[in-house]
Amino acid sequence: MAPGGRTSSSPIRRRDERPDNISLAGSLRTQRGAKGIAPVSRLVRPLRIGADVSSASVLTTPETEVIIRAMPTLATAIAPTPVSTIDDAISVMQAIDQAVPEPDGLKWFNFLYHAVTESVRDAIALGTVYSDAAWVTHLDVTFANLYFAAVAATLGGPTTMPRAWDPVFDSRFDLHVARIQHAVAGMNAHINRDLTLALVATHTDLNTVPDRKSVHFQDFKAVDDLLVTVEALVKPVLLTGVMVALDGTLGPLDDVLAMWSVTNAREGAWTNSEILWSIRPLPLLTASFIESMDRIAGFAGRGLLLPTQL
Repeated sequence: MAPGGRTSSSPIRRRDERPDNISLAGSLRTQRGAKGIAPVSRLVRPLRIGADVSSASVLTTPETEVIIRAMPTLATAIAPTPVSTIDDAISVMQAIDQAVPEPDGLKWFNFLYHAVTESVRDAIALGTVYSDAAWVTHLDVTFANLYFAAVAATLGGPTTMPRAWDPVFDSRFDLHVARIQHAVAGMNAHINRDLTLALVATHTDLNTVPDRKSVHFQDFKAVDDLLVTVEALVKPVLLTGVMVALDGTLGPLDDVLAMWSVTNAREGAWTNSEILWSIRPLPLLTASFIESMDRIAGFAGRGLLLPTQL
């Protein structure tokens, strides 16, 4: 019996499993040892991790099956990953957009992330926004590759699904969840887990440290304003289909969105990177911290994806 009383012939992933040899470096490649199933949403038949969820066999409605058959698969979209440049990351995000239909919640996180990544690239090109553009570029590429690894995990790739990303992929085809919820839940997973790991990896690769007095922290904070601007620009698209009350409120969706702040999440990611940096000589403590961070992000994601649409 799967969560929520659903059944599946596939083995259920054990939530208490954690490899003994997990490390900070290893966390960029694998987080858990068991593959299992993704819970069934209201619109799909049971899915297994390893199944290409962009294939025609997933959705139950003939109309969406026709749409999906005409699109490239996710496997093709992420084939060029990991990437080494921001432009390459943007190309993969564009391919993912082509590979997934509008009913797929992944499309809306990818839509938001694509817009943000293009804005970061454009800010770097100006040459006046960041003090160390090479550092920002390295962080951005490392960060994007963690998202691509999560997508690959749904297709049975070499990595396993981090708990932070589970809710995002579990709810992909649930039309009782608004587009903006899918986008925000993806940001929750990507920032509250992946950004911390990307920061530590970038510091390690470029021989920098997580110092709040450094130009790198200032560059990191400069992205906050950019994110707020991009969120405002894409919000009308993400609110498509949402019922607005006469007083301008969004009903239960307002309560869900009130739980999220991108600025606070990024501040938390930097703080967590400072902690990980300080305990990196202690592999068991590092593994435990990453595991706890991953679980908390996953728990928050499920709250952000509570059904709000009729």
